[in-house]
Amino acid sequence: MRIGVRARCQRQGIGRKLMEYLLVNYSAHLSLDVSTDNQQAISFYHRLGLIIDRTYTTEEDNVEFASFATPEDFVYRPRTRTPKIEEAKID
Repeated sequence: MRIGVRARCQRQGIGRKLMEYLLVNYSAHLSLDVSTDNQQAISFYHRLGLIIDRTYTTEEDNVEFASFATPEDFVYRPRTRTPKIEEAKID
């Protein structure tokens, strides 16, 4: 199965929420491959704590992919957002 977030909908937290659900509920059953020229996705998966397990090149299209895996002792911890603190104005 292929999943993704449309370009116009990216940077809104949709992909993170989707991956959080999958990592919390199915981390031992995930297999994730991404084209190595998709640096935005690779960075995203690294920030989630995934590691590149191997790379391979498809014979038919000669495209390189990176396979991600969850580390053996992987436990996903959702990122918590810290509220922005506004600077106090001193008169």
